[in-house]
This record gives sequence, structure tokens and C-alpha cells, in this order.
Amino acid sequence: MFSNFLHASCELLEYEKYLNTQSVVMMESALALAEDDKESFLTVRPFVKYQVRRNKLSAYVARELSTLDPALLNLDGNVAKLLPSFQLKVDAEGQLEDKVDNAMADNAYYIAERRALAPAEGRYLFNRGMSDMERSRFWTARKLLNDYMTDHHMFPSLKSTSSTAFASICN
Repeated sequence: MFSNFLHASCELLEYEKYLNTQSVVMMESALALAEDDKESFLTVRPFVKYQVRRNKLSAYVARELSTLDPALLNLDGNVAKLLPSFQLKVDAEGQLEDKVDNAMADNAYYIAERRALAPAEGRYLFNRGMSDMERSRFWTARKLLNDYMTDHHMFPSLKSTSSTAFASICN
């Protein structure tokens, strides 16, 4: 048991480091974008805020799940995939349920953050509520942000870490 905790602790640290690096790269890239293209920066800034907040929540959920239900964590996978993006199961009535949501159902912080992030998630991941012009402007700005991120000095390390297996880091 203690050995499993130490092992999971390494994965949690690597996952949090990955998410923090991703957030820093995104924020610094957004600032560089602001210097060159203020309009694109203003368009993409709410998305950056959403993504940084989502990364913070993902790190929190991974820590919580490590004690609540470690089986939900992908400890045998890559650093970027520790926390499943979705883990669907079917309930007694035949409805699909998210296993992570179920495990975190009694966690007030998680519920509040999921509710707070839901509108931005719908907007930026699924383009809900965007006109064609807004969608076009957003994706143009997002591409510029991605270009700045790719040029960031930490990006090669971030990209490499995202596909690194925990087994090669945490022994």
C-alpha cells in the first residue's frame, strides 16, 4: 500500500509539473501575442484563462482521485493522460455516467469549478454560442497562440513530456 502511494505520488508530481508547464507556456505565449496582435490576444485571452483554470482543476482532481479511487487514474500511461478525459459507465437505469464526476460527486470545490467552467467549455471546446464571425476570429487567434506556443523555449520539453510514459520516470 505504501509503495503504491509513493508510486502514485511520483505520477501526481509529474502530472502537476506537466500541467503547470503547459499553463506557463500558454500564458507567456499569450503575452507575446498581445505585444504583436492585441485584437487576437483579446479574442483568445478568455480561452487561456479557461485552460489555466481547467489545468488547475485537473491537478486537483488527480490528487483527490489518488485517494478516492486510484483505479480511475491512468498510472500505466503517458504523463498527459493521467486523468481520463472521460470514463463512461452505464448506471442502473441505462444512463451514461462519468466515473470521474461520480467519484467527485461529494466534493463541493469540484462541483463549483465544473459549473463555473461549463460555459467556457461549451464555448471554446464546442464553439457553442459563437457566431460564424466569432468562431472564425477565435480559431484564427487560437492558431496564432498555438504558433507562439510552438516557438516557446519550453515547448519541446512540454511536447516530449506529454508522451512520456510514467514507467520511464517513476520506478
